Amino acid sequence: MLALLFQYFFCGCDSPQNEITGVILPITNEHIASWLADTKGWMPTKAIIKKAEPVILTYIKDSDEEIFNKLDSYRCQYVGIINEGKKRIYCNFFWLTDEEKNWHTNPVFVEDGGDWYFQIEYDVDTEKCLSISVNGEA
Repeated sequence: MLALLFQYFFCGCDSPQNEITGVILPITNEHIASWLADTKGWMPTKAIIKKAEPVILTYIKDSDEEIFNKLDSYRCQYVGIINEGKKRIYCNFFWLTDEEKNWHTNPVFVEDGGDWYFQIEYDVDTEKCLSISVNGEA
């Protein structure tokens, strides 16, 4: 039953620096429901995420090469959302710390924190990243 709630996976990309280690979280998760209030969701599959990852990696590299060079220190939570009637994947990246023990099941939401936390929105239909948002400094 727990397997239905989330899917955990490792990307098989070219080098460790170019991998995204992440988890797919359902929008029905009570923590996500409060985090992305009034947002409809859908459940992306591993295949959809694997197809999106090369685009996401390129987007990160083009947007912020410093973050890209430290990507192996980040984890990502993928959440399927519907925005303006279109399927999107909300990618929540964060630096893995001892405080984030439940990141496989609970969303990591931090205000501030600088480039230890950033988010990307990926459009499934156009296969393009729409935005990157890096947290500010406190």
